[in-house]
Amino acid sequence: MRFRFRGEGGDAVRQLKEMGEKSGWRVEVLAPHRLALRKGSREVDAWFSYPAHSVVLDVNDPR
Repeated sequence: MRFRFRGEGGDAVRQLKEMGEKSGWRVEVLAPHRLALRKGSREVDAWFSYPAHSVVLDVNDPR
């Protein structure tokens, strides 16, 4: 899944981190361009590409 963001990449990382925490996700910053979000058994890894203004979400589906 990909989506584009506007503005600076660092701002997008901070916004996703804050939004995740407010929604009850445990958010770990793995690198300036990478986040891991966890909630119960659900895990989502996010990799940001600043030049392309995109983020790739890897959703671990335990099914």
